[in-house]
Amino acid sequence: MEGYIHCLSPVKDTINKQAKFFDFKVQLKEEIVRGVCFSPEKKEKLEQFQKCKSPIKIRKYGENHKYGARNVVIEKKTQVILSAAPLSFACIDLDSDKSIGSLKKVAPNQTVTIKGKVVNLSGRKKIAGKNLSKQEGMIADSNDTMKVVLWESFIDSVEEGKTYEFINFTYKVDKYGIYIGSGRNESSVKEVEGLEGPLAECVVNERELAEREIECTVLGISDASKYHSCRNCKKKIEIDGKVAHCSCGTSQKVSAACIQKSKVSLGAKVLHKYFVA
Repeated sequence: MEGYIHCLSPVKDTINKQAKFFDFKVQLKEEIVRGVCFSPEKKEKLEQFQKCKSPIKIRKYGENHKYGARNVVIEKKTQVILSAAPLSFACIDLDSDKSIGSLKKVAPNQTVTIKGKVVNLSGRKKIAGKNLSKQEGMIADSNDTMKVVLWESFIDSVEEGKTYEFINFTYKVDKYGIYIGSGRNESSVKEVEGLEGPLAECVVNERELAEREIECTVLGISDASKYHSCRNCKKKIEIDGKVAHCSCGTSQKVSAACIQKSKVSLGAKVLHKYFVA
């Protein structure tokens, strides 16, 4: 395999903390793939190749296709050496492209740095069954939008309407969607000069909004109701004094009928205005 090294990440711990690794991008002739190295002592050599934009050759490497993308795996036995001859394609500048659109060239779980304006920001949300909290938002630049997830110490680190660089965030494609998320220790957020010109339109997913769990103080109730139901068929019954009559033919004392739980309605506009915007 021959190509160029880009976007080296800091050295990180695996989830179970049994090993250390760093990731990067390998620019090949026809594609850009994610690289993962479980031999941290090789990082200094790769940093030199990246700095000099040197053409390199990788030998005795592994491959997998996790998350539907090609990943190159470098271990102790892997050799990363300077290519003996110039390559038939030039090194491109991936490291300076911080646009949201640049994520189209990135494999899932790659560490990225993206610049965008926060156009939507939700409140803190606790993760059910875990001692974790997160905050979700949407960022935009002139061409694209992207969901961003801020975990734990990054919550409330950004403000809606301001522009930031999200440094060493992880690009994720999973059952929760496509987004960038803060890492455990290497990520950071830096406020930068605002973007010029119009931004890409951010579309709010109304279904996702309706299903979202939030912690809030109820400011008002537009409607509340309850009713009696038949003990036989559970249908709503008409009350005539102390006796209730049901369409199924059953008559019963009002005191013996079932009382359904109260139904409370809150206007969607009120929810959107006070808890999302």
